[in-house]
Amino acid sequence: MATIKDRLATFADQGFQGLGNILAASLFAHALSRDDFAAMGVAIGIYYFVAGLLRAGLTLQFIVITARPGGYETQDRQAWFWLNALVVAGITVLLAAIAAVMMALRGGASPTFQLIAVAMALTAAITPLMLLAEFARRLLYQSRLTVAAALASAAQCVGMVGLALVAWRLGGGLGHVVAGWAIGGLAATLIAVLAQPPGRPGGLRRGLDQWFENPSLVFWQTLNHVPYSIASSSLIVLVGAIGGAGAAAVFNVARTLANPAVAVVSAIDALDKPRAARALAHEGLGAVVHSIHRTRRLLVVLTGGYLLAVSLLASWIIPFAFGPQYAGAETTVRILAVAFFIICLNQPSESLLIVLGESRLMFTMRCVAAVVTLAGLVVAAPHGTVGFGISVAAAQAINLMLLVFAERLARRRYAIRNGGDGGRDPRTLLAMN
Repeated sequence: MATIKDRLATFADQGFQGLGNILAASLFAHALSRDDFAAMGVAIGIYYFVAGLLRAGLTLQFIVITARPGGYETQDRQAWFWLNALVVAGITVLLAAIAAVMMALRGGASPTFQLIAVAMALTAAITPLMLLAEFARRLLYQSRLTVAAALASAAQCVGMVGLALVAWRLGGGLGHVVAGWAIGGLAATLIAVLAQPPGRPGGLRRGLDQWFENPSLVFWQTLNHVPYSIASSSLIVLVGAIGGAGAAAVFNVARTLANPAVAVVSAIDALDKPRAARALAHEGLGAVVHSIHRTRRLLVVLTGGYLLAVSLLASWIIPFAFGPQYAGAETTVRILAVAFFIICLNQPSESLLIVLGESRLMFTMRCVAAVVTLAGLVVAAPHGTVGFGISVAAAQAINLMLLVFAERLARRRYAIRNGGDGGRDPRTLLAMN
């Protein structure tokens, strides 16, 4: 059961993540050209895709294994830390190889290809330490060292913002972006491993054996992440590929302004899934539905209030936070604020589907959302950034309606399987934190 200290530390952890992202992006927007700022945004979008795959394919299995009684021994922590480090090394080599090929082909290529090539090179540079920091923080959460996790995020925030401040004051380019994210990731990793030492390298066989204990979970969660990235977390990559650097830069502004709302969702999500799982296990289906609805009402107030304020103050915030070159993007940012608000409201529905074991149904809904999003962006391309904003908001509205339908279908299926409102073994569900 999460204590008040754990809850506060979780919100502080996500708060530092969101604060670091928004301040660093704001400072870099002033320091970088529009094309470089677009490349930075696309690079972060690619990173989110890679990080999400790693979380779905490896970290989630780690959470499930170590949530079992006696499942978080010292050798488990050691094995998983070094297994993750080995996988991160492989990912880095792959990204670097792709980036090298794209950069070699960049000469004479289209502006869009050049944008993606530079973004891929940036991703290859920032990914290793960022991924290590993310998993190291997860180790702290599994050990209930939530305050240490918040401190790690604070250190990451200081590193990112510090380099962005240097770039803004002294003039700088994409090298400062790489340095900021790398130093931030290194600082967070060091604090995490000092608070929870992983031990010497070893135990890889043990980690691999545990990794493949539940291949179905690994497969479906990894598969689910792909359409989710297309429709949500890595959407800026598609915007850049279809609309070019100008559209990607404006989308990066909107995404940065929405980041605090997304951070709130992440913090709530970390507590919401275990709470919903406990409600299902101890009180039945009605209790988990009540829990999910309560979460959605909370998100309406918190994220809706923040994004409404951003929309109302957009004409002042955008030139101040990102520079005069982004003045005139207010309409697009306001439309995208609506889209991000709807994205925030998707979280309770997806929590319910996960808790009820409906990974395949969620995958179907995410695939439909990805197709609708992609089609909308293609159709909207001739209408500029405002068209992109409208298409994204419309796609997310359709996605929310589909998820509400999926909720009802999942509840009906669960009731049939359990003869009404039966309980369920919460072992795996409680690990979804």
